[in-house]
Amino acid sequence: MDHTGRPPNSVCLFVALPYPGLVGVGNRRNIRTTSFCPMSASKFTTIQHFHHFTENGHFPVDLLEKGNERLDHIPGLSSTRVVDMINGRKSNMLGHILKAFSWVPKA
Repeated sequence: MDHTGRPPNSVCLFVALPYPGLVGVGNRRNIRTTSFCPMSASKFTTIQHFHHFTENGHFPVDLLEKGNERLDHIPGLSSTRVVDMINGRKSNMLGHILKAFSWVPKA
């Protein structure tokens, strides 16, 4: 950003990419940062409130044992089964996604 001539008025970030450092740079330089998130509202809120899964013992989880339990702790979403929300999630990818989403409130 130092070599662009004029400082930018704002920076728009794709929320799922691991560029949290840009939010910090924007905040330090008093440049507005916004997060662009091209996913459904239900998926966004599920990821934003994923800490509820661990708090309520639904992640990590044995889907054979607890897969049919109902989740009703994600704000704005109807009750749904654990297996429908977690099935197929890769823990290494999930870690990157959760880290990126931790910067959303700071943008």
